[in-house]
Amino acid sequence: MNGHGGNIRLLPRDPSTFRFSLLRVFDPATPISKTNAAECHFKYALDSVIRGMNGAGQTARV
Repeated sequence: MNGHGGNIRLLPRDPSTFRFSLLRVFDPATPISKTNAAECHFKYALDSVIRGMNGAGQTARV
């Protein structure tokens, strides 16, 4: 594990001052396709594809 989960813009952040919110919690038995679809939805709904920590357009819209 690299510690940033592919979110390349997290690397220069100071972990002691970084804040985040959980938008949704899933049961561990939830299919990965359902959690990925929810992640994709929130990335677009919150405009984090462009302005977030992933970098521009790394996830296709589901």
